[in-house]
Amino acid sequence: MEAYKETIEFWDEVFQEEVDFDKNQPISIEEIEEGLKWLAEGSSSIIDFGCGNGKLLLRCSAFGVDRSVGIDISFKAISTAEELARDNDLSEKSFFRTGGISSLSDFQENEFDGGIISNVLDNLLPDDGRRLLKEYNRIIKPGGKILLKLNDHIEPETLEGWGTEEISDGFYKEETGLYFWNLTDDDVEKLLSQRFKIRKEVRVEFKEHDQFNRLYYLINR
Repeated sequence: MEAYKETIEFWDEVFQEEVDFDKNQPISIEEIEEGLKWLAEGSSSIIDFGCGNGKLLLRCSAFGVDRSVGIDISFKAISTAEELARDNDLSEKSFFRTGGISSLSDFQENEFDGGIISNVLDNLLPDDGRRLLKEYNRIIKPGGKILLKLNDHIEPETLEGWGTEEISDGFYKEETGLYFWNLTDDDVEKLLSQRFKIRKEVRVEFKEHDQFNRLYYLINR
């Protein structure tokens, strides 16, 4: 976890802010709301690594998922997720814990029906990102669903203009201390095709940040 010290500090600061969440209210971004509906349908158990404040996972619980497990390296994020679960009467079916990639080894093979990876894969060290996909392939049942959201690929010249430090080819460290694995669409397809079938890809616009994310509907092999 030492490699993620600055990442933890960043997200602990972010999740100091109060969060409003009502399990019966749709997620404000339509593409994400539709993705969660797809993920939750027919799934009784879902895991979310890098769950943050737990909103996506709790929304799945509201859709009828019986067991939801969220993991995040930020203690404050987990504290907030637990609070939101209590406030929405979802504590009995939603479980949260602080941890890194190694915590996934605690789960059994084929333990979950589905999983979420939202803006986490490309903020990890590349070896950890590959390990995350390998672990999801192991702990999610064959045919299980995965909703994966990634930052858009950014031209290297743009990153240089932002003062981002390139650590290795295509892998950067931002001024905030966050890592950024600048994956092209081809990079993503190569990473995923070994273990998952790509059912659908959607571009998600975040107008307030003037940027897009890539949302993948995956089926575990």
